[in-house]
Amino acid sequence: MARAKEYMPAIAMVAVQAGYAGLNILPKLALDSGMSPYVMIAYRQIIATLALAPFAFFLEWYLIFYYHVKECI
Repeated sequence: MARAKEYMPAIAMVAVQAGYAGLNILPKLALDSGMSPYVMIAYRQIIATLALAPFAFFLEWYLIFYYHVKECI
């Protein structure tokens, strides 16, 4: 088990590089198959919004409540 912890940074770097490669290959394949660049950009923004919105809501819900209470007083 100690060896696994020793190699964990290298494994993480390889995983990140594989993710970056996928993020470069998939749009290239989509554009080569005839997808409009504007549609691809719109899809990327929509997916990013749907992925990040729950984090923004749940990690900062108390600020929404605080400002709402402050306005009502």
